[in-house]
Amino acid sequence: PEDLPVSRSAYGWRESGKWTSSWDESVSASAAVITRSWKVGHRTVAVTIPRPIPGKVVHAAFEWEPDVPTKLSADEWAEYRTGRHAALTAIAEALQINVGVLDV
Repeated sequence: PEDLPVSRSAYGWRESGKWTSSWDESVSASAAVITRSWKVGHRTVAVTIPRPIPGKVVHAAFEWEPDVPTKLSADEWAEYRTGRHAALTAIAEALQINVGVLDV
């Protein structure tokens, strides 16, 4: 199948040279409450959620190792979405929060 492009608009560049979500500034190791990771092809994706503040929106930070892909195959997209769904479901249940995802 044809490779599908990965939008970089949802990512921001960090000092460490890693692509992460544009909201990564709100997440630090000391503030992180829960992290989940999964494999997508040869890469690992990790999502970290900071400690929720009642009544406030919480943004997740997604990090790719060893690099952010420029394209994903249809199978890799399926692995990503399956892993993301499982990770966010586990996080929502653990923190007793509602989670929403907007794919653009």
